[in-house]
Amino acid sequence: MFALVGAAAVSTAAWQQWDGVARVWMLLGLTVLWAALDHALKRNDGRWYALATLWAALDQLFTGALLGRPVRDAAFVGSWPLAMWGTVAVLVAQAAGLWRSVTQSGVAPLVRGALWPWQERWCCSG
Repeated sequence: MFALVGAAAVSTAAWQQWDGVARVWMLLGLTVLWAALDHALKRNDGRWYALATLWAALDQLFTGALLGRPVRDAAFVGSWPLAMWGTVAVLVAQAAGLWRSVTQSGVAPLVRGALWPWQERWCCSG
């Protein structure tokens, strides 16, 4: 329970401190941190914090950061596209194994499998 409160507090602090693309990068960093700690500490809850934080990063990327994107932002290497590429990289990392699957039963394998179509949708669709 303390880990949940701590993860929520850190994520909320990041949400309040930064905005736009910076908020996306902070949330992506927290996503990787939660998943990495899940591996290092051999816990089962960090993967869920990572998934929730990744969802928040996606929401921020396609709402707040996209709406605040400058008109002259470069198409592929501007601040917003780089945040999108970073999000795709975190999605791929989560799907490839950063999402810790402790058991082969339950919803963990389903979530890991669901991360791949997201990656395909945002990365490689025409």
